[in-house]
Amino acid sequence: MTLPVQACSDEELEGYASIHPEAAQKLARRIVAGQCSRDAEVEELQSQLRHAEDENDETERQLDRLNGEVEDAINKLRALIEDHDMSEDLVDEINRIANRLEGGL
Repeated sequence: MTLPVQACSDEELEGYASIHPEAAQKLARRIVAGQCSRDAEVEELQSQLRHAEDENDETERQLDRLNGEVEDAINKLRALIEDHDMSEDLVDEINRIANRLEGGL
């Protein structure tokens, strides 16, 4: 069976190149002639990677901010406990919950 290499996309040629000599030759000719769209694909992937890295950095900043807010809230809670006369059971329960929150940070 003959593969219509002229009609194949660059991606299709890459897939067939290892098993079909005409596909390998056509792909090589396209690359040499600068007709292969690999550079555009690489640039698009690099752009997507930069975008994903930026999103990751923003997510890390938000997580750091939220962790700081939780730590502040725990510290305020503990300060309130010290300022108020409460039963030992209630103080122990509040401290247990605060410790669980801190452990999750």
